[in-house]
Amino acid sequence: MSALAAAQAGNLGVGFSGAGFLIYFYFGVVDVLQRQLGVIKPDMPMAGASSGALILLTTTGIVPLDAMIHETDGLAAYCRGNGACMGTLEGRIRSLAEHVLPASIPLDRNAHVAVTIPARGGAGPQTRLVTNFSGRQDLIDAGVASCYIPYFAGSRLTTSFRGEQVYDGSFNGNGQGWLPCPPGVAHCVRVSSMPAGLRLGELLRSPLRLDQKADTIRAAAIAATALPNAAGATISMATTYAANNGALQDDTAAAGAFLSAMQQLVTPGEGEADVFPGRRHPLPTTDFIWASWLASAAEPAQNKAIFELGQKEAWSWAEENGFVPAGKTLAFGAPSSSSAAAPSLAPLPAVSAVIEAGAKAFNGHRLLLRK
Repeated sequence: MSALAAAQAGNLGVGFSGAGFLIYFYFGVVDVLQRQLGVIKPDMPMAGASSGALILLTTTGIVPLDAMIHETDGLAAYCRGNGACMGTLEGRIRSLAEHVLPASIPLDRNAHVAVTIPARGGAGPQTRLVTNFSGRQDLIDAGVASCYIPYFAGSRLTTSFRGEQVYDGSFNGNGQGWLPCPPGVAHCVRVSSMPAGLRLGELLRSPLRLDQKADTIRAAAIAATALPNAAGATISMATTYAANNGALQDDTAAAGAFLSAMQQLVTPGEGEADVFPGRRHPLPTTDFIWASWLASAAEPAQNKAIFELGQKEAWSWAEENGFVPAGKTLAFGAPSSSSAAAPSLAPLPAVSAVIEAGAKAFNGHRLLLRK
């Protein structure tokens, strides 16, 4: 069934992949598909992984888009000046959610938050969509868990949610493992934050020469992606974690499975996603630099360009699928500016160069990291 027919039948859904700080692309998409055109409705089935789960706070009508942008501006500014919030991102996201969510929220929203259950007992990692939230805190916990990037948001592979160990809901390979859709809909509008055909796992893993034995510690080197001032923090985190031999043994197999799933991930393109950067409009930078903004917040001017690309791609998709009324034109608007101030990082080099620098830092500590 086409998207328009599903919408007319009241059976349209939407799904958002992981995005990290590329959530600004989603802000632009939501501005068009919800605020300007009404394609996304607060009560429609929806699913999200990682920061794609956070955008559901807006699409469900709980948090206004302007407020969500403002809070994200503050988080991005802080992280730009503090090593991309490496090792502390979990707490920062929790603080954002605590601050932005009203004290009383409706819990009958048809939202599904993706988390990944790590490999255990011979079974591979499993993507799970969680819903039926028991209260405000349960909703916050779900969003934070869905955003838990292993060895980056904190020092461990996993975080705890509803008594289970889980990690980022977009880190389980292709399809639902990257871009979840809600169950039971006639058509799902699939929104991805990444250009088509990008091999994220190879991008992150190959230059670091990771092997399964060392993955548990050196997977933290993923954080070297576009983090010019984070090498010391990465090594410090790895050193601390290496001292906990029990944790190391518990996570080794699961970490290998996590990285294996990431290696297989090829970001979806035409036919696999409906709205994604580069589909109809050029990126404001290279694919590699765009991908680096997933982990390291771009500067405000770049976030404006990311937002506007989200608007353009959403509008193009809506036009092609019959959702734009005759005579209606796209109303451009920039994300709000936060008053939060923090020192920013220098302009980002190419991801491959930064990863290589991170690899050199880790190779200098090879003996420690392999213990």
